[in-house]
Parts: sequence; C-alpha cells; structure tokens
Amino acid sequence: MKDKRLVQDDQKRQAYKKIFQFYSVQHDKKAVGVGQQYEEPQLEKGELNIFCKDFGIKVAVSRQLDIFRSISTSKQYLNLNEFMECMPLLGYEMAKGKARENKYRLKEIKAVLEYPAAPVNETLQKLLDNCPI
Repeated sequence: MKDKRLVQDDQKRQAYKKIFQFYSVQHDKKAVGVGQQYEEPQLEKGELNIFCKDFGIKVAVSRQLDIFRSISTSKQYLNLNEFMECMPLLGYEMAKGKARENKYRLKEIKAVLEYPAAPVNETLQKLLDNCPI
C-alpha cells in the first residue's frame, strides 16, 4: 500500500498534467515538422497568462513573464516540470499582493479609528508595525 503522501503527490502531479495539457494546446502552433510531432506539450507565455486569468491568479503580467523566464530553460516555453515549478512562485506573488492590499486596508482602518482622536487598538498597531511589505 502506498504511503498517503505519495498518493497525494501523484494525484497532484496528475492534476497539474491535465491542466498543463489543456493549456498547452490552446494556441495554434506553427507548422511542425514530421520529427517534432511527438514532442511533449509545451506551454507558451501567453498560455500561462490565460491560465492565470482563468484561475484568478492576480499577478501582474510583468511578474508572470519574470517567473516564466526564470524557470524556463528555453525561454520560449515551459514543459510540465517547469510549469509545476511556476505554481509556488505564482502563489507567492499573489500572496504578496494580498498582503500589500491588507496592509493598505489596515492603514485606512487606523486612520478612521484615529479620526475622532480615539486610541488605536494595540493589536492593530502590532499588525501594522510588523507587516513586512
């Protein structure tokens, strides 16, 4: 019997593979030679952008391209393993954006609370002071 973690990793890889295969055939590819017909699927920059939009991954296109270029060995496309490497980086960028948004909202709340000269809650002040972004 397989370890539960191995089963989960295998399921995750299969899910990534299905998503990758779906998005890698979205654009019409240029004429492919006979010897290239059976190459593994490839995900281009535009397809990564469409993937991000479809899944609600709110990362600037410029950051998507930076991640694409840093992971891709060919700088033209991603293979399945490279696509899987991109996911944590895209998630990190999305989380950074959310953290910035939350910090901004906390500052707005602080301004509203201080307006009538009310003291700022100690917890709110700690959150604002310790926010890394």
